[in-house]
Amino acid sequence: MFVPAPSRNRRPSADSATAGPVVPVVRLKVTLLELVPPVWRRFQVPANYTLRRLNAVLQQLMGWRDAHLHHFQIGDDVFGVPDGDSEKLKDSRWITLQDLLSRNTRRFFYAYASGDGWEHEVRIENIAEGDPTNQRPLCLAGERTCPPEALGGPEGYVRMLDGRQDPRSAEGSLDPNFDPEAFDLEGINAALAALR
Repeated sequence: MFVPAPSRNRRPSADSATAGPVVPVVRLKVTLLELVPPVWRRFQVPANYTLRRLNAVLQQLMGWRDAHLHHFQIGDDVFGVPDGDSEKLKDSRWITLQDLLSRNTRRFFYAYASGDGWEHEVRIENIAEGDPTNQRPLCLAGERTCPPEALGGPEGYVRMLDGRQDPRSAEGSLDPNFDPEAFDLEGINAALAALR
């Protein structure tokens, strides 16, 4: 006769979205490249997050809409959502941050809407012991609003800020209240809390 064993190392939560084993937490910093002053976020996620899940977190952190393709460049390896045309692209569902740590990877790159040139540097800053209260993604700090994604990359963004490009040329046009210096920590964390 089989008898269920009591759960070990599980979160004491009725919420199935956050229930699971307690794992170490990785603190990272993502910086959008080619913009001065920089747009950046410091955040933490559990070490068992795959790169596919990390993409969802990065989208919320940076304010992107996940409407374009993405990929991660880690050394010579490229991870993303493979299709039949790409033999080089590895599936991002099968590598975790813990795998990167075991390879001693501390820095990698994230490209979003690569035709527009939104390139990000991601640095692993620290790993800490997990506990039941830190098993969800959390933004810790950051600076500046992420640019609207359909402006043609960093150059288009700079042209918009200088008044040389009409912000209405962006997909869905620009929010008239857009403030490049704003940073909404509470809003970002509310978006991260909604992730499954």
